[in-house]
Amino acid sequence: MGRTINPPAVFPGNGKSLRILTADPNREPPCDFPLPNPRPEEVEMWVSLWKSAPAELWLERDIVREVADYCRACVLVAEKPAAAMYTVVRQQRADLALSIPGAQANGVTYAGAADKGDDWNAYLDSL
Repeated sequence: MGRTINPPAVFPGNGKSLRILTADPNREPPCDFPLPNPRPEEVEMWVSLWKSAPAELWLERDIVREVADYCRACVLVAEKPAAAMYTVVRQQRADLALSIPGAQANGVTYAGAADKGDDWNAYLDSL
């Protein structure tokens, strides 16, 4: 069964054509958490992220492990905040299209993002 590719949209403010991705509350992760010794917080975040709009992109690009790495890094930085780990998490968010510049660099936007105006952080938090 093939995937439906959403048509591009024009991102407000820059005129670039971006593909619209849609969250799917019924989407399941493609596999169990792939890193060893997962913590409950990592698994919870893993399951939640796969329901978000960027998951469509991750599946296409087969970057499953990178999503798991992001979950682990987020849990680690929450437990023991450190500037270096914040930098890692920030870069991972961009790489996974979970930030404004990251989504734009990946050529995507999210269905409903325009409804949030310029407040992308509120939109991403709602995914």
